Order: sequence, then structure tokens, then C-alpha cells
Amino acid sequence: MGKFTIKLSPLFIIVAFVLIYFGWLEQFVIYFVVLVLHEYAHYFVAKKLGYVLNKVVFMPYGAGLGGNNQIINPKHEILIALAGPLLNLILCVVCVSLWWLFPLTYSYTELFVFSNLALAIFNLIPVFPLDGGRVLVCVFLNKLKRVLAYKIMKITGFIFSFIFGVLFVISVFYGINLTFFFICVFLFTSCFGNDANIYYERTYVENFSKKVSKPMLVKSYVINKNTPIYKMIKHINSSNFTLFYLIDDNNKIVKVVTESEILNKINGIKKQN
Repeated sequence: MGKFTIKLSPLFIIVAFVLIYFGWLEQFVIYFVVLVLHEYAHYFVAKKLGYVLNKVVFMPYGAGLGGNNQIINPKHEILIALAGPLLNLILCVVCVSLWWLFPLTYSYTELFVFSNLALAIFNLIPVFPLDGGRVLVCVFLNKLKRVLAYKIMKITGFIFSFIFGVLFVISVFYGINLTFFFICVFLFTSCFGNDANIYYERTYVENFSKKVSKPMLVKSYVINKNTPIYKMIKHINSSNFTLFYLIDDNNKIVKVVTESEILNKINGIKKQN
């Protein structure tokens, strides 16, 4: 599975320092717990779909989860992206239900509910790399190339960062709101992120991890023998077997390659690095 790395973004450290300095340690701890639960939901669903995350970078309003390879089914990416906000909303419903049954729990869970709700709503904003932006990119992929989709999302990110910047300036006159400031900075800096590092890494193939008990779909692709592996990878997903027929310039089949051979070769390259 490889080494799993955890990092804290500079902005996350700054926000943590500000909150603790002004005596909001309890709020920070509760929010951090909510954030970890949010990210674990992404991890759990990714693992169930045949993916794992090998890197997480904590940021004030979420975390960047990813790996080194773009090996993902857009439908899977939508499910993984929505898992975090969905868990936050479920936790809100559970806690609010407890308020009706046991009113005393309100004082103990009020901040927990607010943190879950705030994190869910924010992450559903259609700006990459937030969860809402990931979903929108996958929708765009039906008609647009991934590179163009990311460019559109970056423009959207600039627009939303400007909006929150304006809201922060306005708040200065009515009671300063640092949340608007941090959101503005986060969205603005995210527009300059490296898209290649924001993917889910496939470390095993469900099809080959267990015995086949019933017929499965086999997808075949005819491709030039000189095609780079990374261009073949994007056609692999865990819902079916994938075969690649490599042909020469005369359109003659020179070799048949399975998805397991490709993934094993990638894992071998990674180990060498």
C-alpha cells in the first residue's frame, strides 16, 4: 500500500494558532475531530471502491487527499467526494434527533453539530479542490477534457475567493469576520495548486483480489504498442476486467496486456523510485 503521509498546510497551522491564542482551544479540538471524521469517510468509501489514499494534507476547511496516479472512475470520484459532506450531515441529523429525545445533550453537542454543518456546506461549494468542485469536474468530463474542466474550476475559484474577500471587507465595518478572510485565502491559494497531486491512488484491483464467482464484464481496447502506460491506466476500473490489444503500425496485434500486468508494472516503478 505504500507509505501514508500526513501534513499540515501553513494556513491550517496559522488558523490553529489564532484559535488557540484567543482561547478557542475547545472549538479547535471539536472542529479537528469533525474534520478527521469527514476525511475518514472519503478514505472508507475510496477503499470500498478499490482505492486507497496515500497522502493527506490538512487545511482549515478540509484536506487534500491523493496519490501519484490518475487511476479513477469519475463515478467513483463523485461517490468518494460526497462521502465526507454526507457523513457530516448524517451526524447533524443524529445529534438533532438526540436533542428531541434528550434535551440535555444540546449543550454538549451544539458546537459539534455546527462544525459538521459548516464543514459540509463549505465543502459542497462548487470550487476545486473542494468536494463540490470535484463532483462538478466529473460532470464536466462528460463533455469536456479534464484539463479544460480544471481551468474552468480555477476561474470559479478566483470568483468565489473574490466574493469572500468582499464579504470580509464588509465585515470589518460591522464586526470583523476572520472566517471570510481565511476562506478567501484558502480558495485563492487553491487556484494555484498542482492538479496532478489531487487524485486517489489505486493500489489493488478488486477483480483480481478474489475468486470470480459469477461472470464479469470484460472490456477490450485496441491501442498502439507505443502508447504510454499512463494513457492506458485511465481506462481501468474495478467494475470489469480490462484487456489491451497492442498493435503495430500495420494494425497487427503484437501483444495482449491485462490490467493486472499494467498495475504491477507501475507498482514496480514506484518501488524503484
